[in-house]
Amino acid sequence: MSSQPLPDLALQLMPVPSSGSGGRAAAAGGNRFELVFASFFRQGHALTFPCSQSGEVDIDSLPPAARRNYADVCARVGRDYASPLVRPISRFTH
Repeated sequence: MSSQPLPDLALQLMPVPSSGSGGRAAAAGGNRFELVFASFFRQGHALTFPCSQSGEVDIDSLPPAARRNYADVCARVGRDYASPLVRPISRFTH
């Protein structure tokens, strides 16, 4: 059984529309986003990483443990984690 390489994650990003006014006004308001990898096996569990609106993660700004987690989750997409989604970070999260 041959294993096929996983497709490039950038092609699988699916932005979640925000309920705000969107566009430049939303960007100017300082909205932040996160890349979310939902677990296939632990319902309600996910790994999240800060990202741009287009889903780009600044790996260099992550702490070492988060960098390792990011590399690990990217390698496990399709096996243990769903393709990532981009979503706005709620100002009410803690």
